[in-house]
Amino acid sequence: MTRTVLKARKTAKPPAARSAKKIEAKMSIEYLLVTFPEERAVQANGTNVGFTNHTLMLPADEYTVTLSGAGYAPATQDVVLTGTAVMKPLVVAFARA
Repeated sequence: MTRTVLKARKTAKPPAARSAKKIEAKMSIEYLLVTFPEERAVQANGTNVGFTNHTLMLPADEYTVTLSGAGYAPATQDVVLTGTAVMKPLVVAFARA
């Protein structure tokens, strides 16, 4: 008598499930705190997103962060905004130039 062993086949997630996970990761909200000695408008990729010294909520992504006006350094800061929490934002510091 021969014995047949059936093995369960691993099934890959359908493409829709994989892309849904990517979309979910892209749409997650992250937290950014840009510090400067005075209040300035904060720009992410050229768009005003809030003001310095306040926690900002942005979608997870890569950003080039700048401030309005002049007299600060560095001129820009490139950040990857991911893995933050409201109590642990990504802190980006600018100083007077």
